[in-house]
Amino acid sequence: MKSKRSRLALVGVLALAISATVGLVSASIADAKKSKKGKTAVVSKTVNTAIPDRSTGGTALDGRLDVSLNVGKKFKGKVVGADGPSVTFKTTGDSANSASDLTIYLVSPKGRLSQLNTDIGFFGVGQSIGPLTLTANSSVGLCTAASPPCPNPLATLNRPFAGTAQDSYLSIYHGTQVNGTWKLIFLDTANSKTSIVNSVKLSIPTA
Repeated sequence: MKSKRSRLALVGVLALAISATVGLVSASIADAKKSKKGKTAVVSKTVNTAIPDRSTGGTALDGRLDVSLNVGKKFKGKVVGADGPSVTFKTTGDSANSASDLTIYLVSPKGRLSQLNTDIGFFGVGQSIGPLTLTANSSVGLCTAASPPCPNPLATLNRPFAGTAQDSYLSIYHGTQVNGTWKLIFLDTANSKTSIVNSVKLSIPTA
C-alpha cells in the first residue's frame, strides 16, 4: 500500500489546479432511494469518453477528464452519512497496462477532495477496470499481485477489479453538503497508453 503521506501529497498537487478542466461530462440526479436513516442520492452517467493521453514532457495534470455529477435540489439541506459516498466506475484501456496510468479523485460540491484507492494506479493492474465499486464499508481490498492468490489475504479482488472494494478515505465526506455538483477527475499520468471512461455512478447516503 502507498503511504498516507504519498496520498496527501498527490491530493495537494491536484487541489492547486482544481479549477482547470480538460474534458467535462455532466449528469443530473437520477434516483433517490429510501433507507432507514434517510434517503440515498444516486447519480449515474454513461460516459464513453477517452481520457486525454498525457503528452511527452507534460505535467501531472496534462491528461485529465472531469465527469460532473449533479445532485438536485430535493437533497438541499441534506448532509452525507457516516460512511461517505460510494463510487462505481468502469474504464476500458487500449493496451495491456493502461489502467496503471490512472489516478482518480472525487471532489464534493464544496471542494473536499480525496484520491480514490491508491492501488488503482499500481503498476501492472491491467488493461481495464471494473465496474468497480469503492466504499468505506467493505472488508475487501484490491489485489495488485501479478496473478492470484494475493499475498495479502484481505486483498482478494483481482483485476480487472469487477466488484466491491474498500476505500476508507471516502468517510472524509461525512457531514458535507449533498446537493450540488460532485466531480470525478480521471488523470492519465503517463503517455502512450489511453483509457476510456465508460460509466460512473455515485451513491450518497444521507445522515
